[in-house]
Amino acid sequence: MYLRVTRSHFLLCTILLLFSYGLHANERDEYSIEDLFNIPLDELLKIKVTTASDIDESLKNAPGAMVIVTASEIAERGYQRFGEIFNDLPGFDVTLQYPQTFFYQRGFRNSNNQRTLFLINDVEAGLLWNQGGSFLGQLPISRIERVEILYGPVSAVHGANAFLGVVNIITKDAKNNNSDGDSLHAQIDYGSYNTKVLELGGGGKHGALSYNLNGRWLESNGPSLSDYPKEFGYTDESWLQNSDIWGPMLQQKNNNEALDEFHSPKETISLLVDAQLYNWKLGLTYWDNLNTANYGLVYSFDHSNPNAAWASNSKQLYLTNTMQASTNTLINSRLLWRSSGLNGEFIEAFPDADNPNYSYISFSSWRLENTAWSFHQDFDIKLTPQWQLQTGYQVERKKLSRNYDTCSYWSGGFCSSAVEGDDGPHGLGAGIGHSTDAHYTASSQPLHDMPSANLTDVNSRGLYLQTIFNESVYRLNFGVRYDDTSLWGNVLSPRLAGIYQANEINTIKLIYGEAFQEPPAKLIWGGFSGRKANPDLEPEKAKNVELIWINQSNHFIHDMSLFVSYYDNVIVVDELARNIGSKRIHGFEYRGRFEYDDVLGKPLKGYLYYTYTDGTDQVSYDHNASQWVKQDTKLGDIAKHKLNLGGDVTLNSNWMFNIRLRFIGKRELFSRNTLSQQNISISSVTLFDTSLRWNANRNVNFTLAVNNVFDRGYYYPGKDSADSGDNLEQRAGGFFNSLIPAEGRSLHLALRYNFN
Repeated sequence: MYLRVTRSHFLLCTILLLFSYGLHANERDEYSIEDLFNIPLDELLKIKVTTASDIDESLKNAPGAMVIVTASEIAERGYQRFGEIFNDLPGFDVTLQYPQTFFYQRGFRNSNNQRTLFLINDVEAGLLWNQGGSFLGQLPISRIERVEILYGPVSAVHGANAFLGVVNIITKDAKNNNSDGDSLHAQIDYGSYNTKVLELGGGGKHGALSYNLNGRWLESNGPSLSDYPKEFGYTDESWLQNSDIWGPMLQQKNNNEALDEFHSPKETISLLVDAQLYNWKLGLTYWDNLNTANYGLVYSFDHSNPNAAWASNSKQLYLTNTMQASTNTLINSRLLWRSSGLNGEFIEAFPDADNPNYSYISFSSWRLENTAWSFHQDFDIKLTPQWQLQTGYQVERKKLSRNYDTCSYWSGGFCSSAVEGDDGPHGLGAGIGHSTDAHYTASSQPLHDMPSANLTDVNSRGLYLQTIFNESVYRLNFGVRYDDTSLWGNVLSPRLAGIYQANEINTIKLIYGEAFQEPPAKLIWGGFSGRKANPDLEPEKAKNVELIWINQSNHFIHDMSLFVSYYDNVIVVDELARNIGSKRIHGFEYRGRFEYDDVLGKPLKGYLYYTYTDGTDQVSYDHNASQWVKQDTKLGDIAKHKLNLGGDVTLNSNWMFNIRLRFIGKRELFSRNTLSQQNISISSVTLFDTSLRWNANRNVNFTLAVNNVFDRGYYYPGKDSADSGDNLEQRAGGFFNSLIPAEGRSLHLALRYNFN
């Protein structure tokens, strides 16, 4: 409690200081709402992006399918947390399970967003241990300039883990201002679940020096079970109150909250800072999820208590230099240090094999510590007016935790503070009690510093070459990259793209690309007791062929993709540390943008996205034999058809209205899901989100946003093994709920102020 009060006082003082500073800040160069709304539609195709080729190029010339979400669109739609953006994108199947966001890109089911590369300002920002992206509401969303979403494998450019695509978040940069001066921005949100958000941001430009400072703080009680219009049997609080299952654990509290009720609080902070002087740039990205109860409804309540708290954090410190070596040669260098950590709790009731109505119980503590150094050296050479050459290399040294440092858990795991010979009251582990015990006491906590015995160095290097040829209406892009690691060997990743500008309104792209996904540390070394390790895991492989057609008319941009992807060495679910799977996925994506100056007397702009995804998993789970078998099956948990439609109407110079529709088609369940053998599927659903924005003046505006306007009750497919089943006459068949209820209607109000 003392820490929370101290932090709140600190934030209050910060606000007062910045308000004081803002009164004397110079006028900044920033669009008003009307300016952003009136950007011509054809300017979208001219926006410079870096994600596709690691160079500045227009969206039309980028060798890949891309969607750009701009700062104005983020503001107009009233997003409160970054993960909401994925709801309105083509090609994504999304689970918004408060407070986390999970997504599957282009039909590939996976855990923890592992197979999409996550960047902030072109710098790797994913978690080191599992290569996943964490979207817990920690990013200062009002300070985002744009989000570049790239579809398809691109290891030739980005190396490991750009497997399904790339999400690159570009924040606002004062160096792009037209004149010198300082600026300050503040946004305050309040909404459902007693959610409070403060975002502060600003920057300055003074000759050759520029700087940016952005931060976010969020605190929320999170939804209660009554905030879910539908429930699933194993998310009923009666399971948490069952003394046969939990026994003396019901006497425990966590964060002063009883364990027999559902709680989902969240607190996050983040800081993004950088300064640039001439060609040098120094930056820091930091976020921390402070004791966030982030299980939500993922686990069945008779196996895992959702009130366990987790604190995850990530840091990136980087130094870059851009040097114009000659008229035709640009040299880019980057030194990067990053770390990601995790510490938290798991409150478990594992069914007693002799009498499943009772449990072996534990209140365990978990910890990870991972760091990495890397150096990138890139050369961009203009050989002739037609030929451009890029080449470079990357070296990286990671220090990864081999296993979770897990204390008060089952024997066989790693615990840094373990007492030799202490196997607990039942001989199963120092922290393993039984629901019939009179009392329960956790045994120990992990040490503050990870012991060297549980750390491993992984060294890697990458070399790449990319050539771009421009001649009249043709643009050819060929890239190849060689990666080698001390852990799993080497991979060669090519990419070839041809772009034909048929005329001013039609562009055709044909692309072939490959990528690889590193096997995660938790499967190589075992993660924790009970998970099988496999040091012989190989990288997963992806190959993709794609045809793209872009057509631009007076009022529409039509952007269409037809693709087919092949995946080998697939690790089907994380419970099985084996490369046993293959997939073939094909699909069609339509990404339409429209803009009209006069619809019933009002300006209208918006988007229309349609996604068709289908394919085959070449392994299937045999529930009778409890094992994976070589047998083709349809993709699970993926909607074959999805439709996204959204529009902004300018009511007058001060008011703007946004409405968005999401249609999610019927979803067959993943073969590992216990309910799949009952031929249960998830019905289609249509959802509406909306926002109303009032621009009081150039510097002050209010936004009221409402998600799931009609409070529709629906389900997401279960995560990971999804093995709970729905036989409520007995305890769940496993830890992961087979279905996850979705949140109902929620709303929030945002006040934004730009200081002059």
